Amino acid sequence: MVKNEAVNGSHVLECRGLSFIRSVHVGKWYMKLYNPPLNAQFLRDVSLTVYASEVHGIIGTAGSGEISGHISLDDHPLDANRFNALCAKVSFEQRLLPSLTVKSLLNFYANLTISGLQSKDKEERILSLMQEFEILSYGHERIENLNESIRRRLILCMYLLRDPIMVLLDEPTKDIDSLSGYQLMSSLNNYMRHNQRMAIVAMRYPRSDLYQLMTRITILFYGETLYSGYTKQMPFYFRQVGYPCPNNENPAVYYLSLATIDRETSERYHETQQQATQLIHMFKQYANTQQQQQQRPSHIEPIYPTVHKPPLCVLGTPNSFSQLLTLTNAVMKNRMANEMEGGVTNGAIELFSLLIACFPIDFPSVLSSTFVILWSVAPRSLAITNVFIHYGTYGSIFRYVTSALNNEYVSSVRVTNCSRTEHRDVDTTPPNLFCRYLLEEWDGIFGRDLPGRFHLYE
Repeated sequence: MVKNEAVNGSHVLECRGLSFIRSVHVGKWYMKLYNPPLNAQFLRDVSLTVYASEVHGIIGTAGSGEISGHISLDDHPLDANRFNALCAKVSFEQRLLPSLTVKSLLNFYANLTISGLQSKDKEERILSLMQEFEILSYGHERIENLNESIRRRLILCMYLLRDPIMVLLDEPTKDIDSLSGYQLMSSLNNYMRHNQRMAIVAMRYPRSDLYQLMTRITILFYGETLYSGYTKQMPFYFRQVGYPCPNNENPAVYYLSLATIDRETSERYHETQQQATQLIHMFKQYANTQQQQQQRPSHIEPIYPTVHKPPLCVLGTPNSFSQLLTLTNAVMKNRMANEMEGGVTNGAIELFSLLIACFPIDFPSVLSSTFVILWSVAPRSLAITNVFIHYGTYGSIFRYVTSALNNEYVSSVRVTNCSRTEHRDVDTTPPNLFCRYLLEEWDGIFGRDLPGRFHLYE
């Protein structure tokens, strides 16, 4: 049923008359035993519309809460099952496997969430998203080495792999610099326009550059709508109701400040509260009288052609067995990468304890089995063996004879800064730091007929 609904036409999200009341407890946890909960209303008669290829921004003061209630997607109620199948809520606090690379993580997530797609198509999908969000050059970089900006773009690519119709983002630019925030929002805006998808972005105080990237915007004041409509029409609306935006001001922040309660004095508190209530009442009248708010203006149509392409999310997710294999493969790759760094000792305590628990009587056998298993399984074993072979064959008969001859025939050096280490490159050693024996000393030890004497030292 979900697959047939999501294929036809452009997608529209409609929210009409949303109200959300929730019981909350105030005080410590033990106060719940004798204090009744308080009923708090987070949303009150909120309405908004989101079309395909749009980024809808939601801003508001503290206490506005989150979107909840009855929502319809393509004229069908958006319940929990349809939301999980067709939409996605992006969490930037998600923990990632640090030892995996960017490309391997996206491959793992594609195998975990996309079904009915060939490996070649998955590869093209991954490369397309990496190029769209400008992380293609970080494909072989490990997750633990990424900064916060690249990490957030990577997480966004992970959620967009299965091509959801709508994505929800909460404060995507929080705690990152301005340039990185604009880069993320610009890439998100381009993706939505290219693929005819929808995005709802919740921000408290959007900057002016981010405000211009939003197609529609909804301003909430303690759960009530102060304005909801196209971003380019918002200055015209507030100018009509007598609140023009000053020059060189961010319209989103300025109009949000009109609904901010000033608590310095009681007079100022009542004045700002009355002003916000008046703005809410004026917008309700404006929304009821203006029928064009329910229709999409023709001049804001996207410049990209509308392609009625079914999203990948309608294909469903792989079965449980395939997901188990994918998770096992990812965990093994992460564990092997950790062992390559930590060596043979990684995981030795766990396996050693397991073998002792299984065979508590024959301890020498358990000890030898542990050593053999760890040595044969650990990926670092080959490197360790190679190191032992290198040092085992390092000493040769020629090296021993040369050292013996040096100790026997070369007299002690009277220079304090002389370097005799044979690992040091002679060609790069400064002349004042390299010991030069006098020709008389060489003549006394080896004779004047030493081959190459004048060639080497004269």
